[in-house]
Amino acid sequence: MTQVQLKQIAKSYSGTIALSECDLSIQSGELVALLGPSGCGKTTTLRMIAGLETPTSGQILFDGKEVSDVAVQSRNVGLVFQRYALFPHMTVEKNIAFGLKVRGQTAAQITEAVDEMLDVVQLRAFRDRFPAQLSGGQMQRVAIARTLITEPDVLMMDEPLANLDTKLRGEMRRFIRQLQRRLGITTIFVTHDQVEAMELADRVAVMADGKILQFDPPDILYQRPNTPAVAEFMGATNLFAATLKRDGLAESALGTLHYDPAAAAIEGQGHILLRAEAFDLHLTPPVDSENTFTAKILTREYFGAATRYTLLCNDVQLTVQEHSRRRIDEGTLAYLTIKPEHIWVLQQS
Repeated sequence: MTQVQLKQIAKSYSGTIALSECDLSIQSGELVALLGPSGCGKTTTLRMIAGLETPTSGQILFDGKEVSDVAVQSRNVGLVFQRYALFPHMTVEKNIAFGLKVRGQTAAQITEAVDEMLDVVQLRAFRDRFPAQLSGGQMQRVAIARTLITEPDVLMMDEPLANLDTKLRGEMRRFIRQLQRRLGITTIFVTHDQVEAMELADRVAVMADGKILQFDPPDILYQRPNTPAVAEFMGATNLFAATLKRDGLAESALGTLHYDPAAAAIEGQGHILLRAEAFDLHLTPPVDSENTFTAKILTREYFGAATRYTLLCNDVQLTVQEHSRRRIDEGTLAYLTIKPEHIWVLQQS
């Protein structure tokens, strides 16, 4: 297991900044996701850690030892890409064995290692098949096995599930997470998919415009984003500018809200975040609730386990989601409540 550190890493191409003096510390055995839209710098970061790109400035360290100028073949890293890049004329067994064969291991050593790896990725029954005879998920498992069999210190994956359908992506996320926990290998996973990052990672680095905006566990990113940009990227729907007061009052277009000042002692201009699932939706006026608003249901969307409503409240549209068997008709007058501890306030960015 290897600790990976980036210290003031920057990368420019012909004067264009791709990455701007980023710091990142990844613990041994941790799975970290680099999350952000196209062009944010996440793949550039991955390629510099791997040794495929050279930083313009800054340091990359493995277990405290600088590797910024060390060639990719000397870093002992494993790379899994979006394209499986399997050899079509080789069987599953020979594809997996390729890296060990290149390294000059004996036939006996290769056979033993391949047998073990086929069990790890649950493909023993497919060892004699060719890539064209496999599903997308099976091909990705072969690609992962081919990388893992060389025993890399750090495993890096660049959008490895992008070519899979929704159901298979879910299955592969669970497979990768279980495999990573079993092996305990330090893993860096690049994705633009928030759900993928939330489900897979121990911590997530949200990136935009060549910068790391926030680096935290998924629950902290979701519940307590540190900027409106992070909140929006993590799927926030009810995000409003507000005037914040230290006594726990927030004045916004929605009205006056009471929040928990102990959670965030901020004063001045900022934002309030009201998660869609944090609201309680009532059909009769609630009693003794600090934050109560009258609203009209504009739309209703059914998602099986949940129903999402769009409501108009004080000329502001709100999104509310509830897990309930009831279906409230559009046009219904309703009442919304939200507890002070469920309101997150953000400093003006």
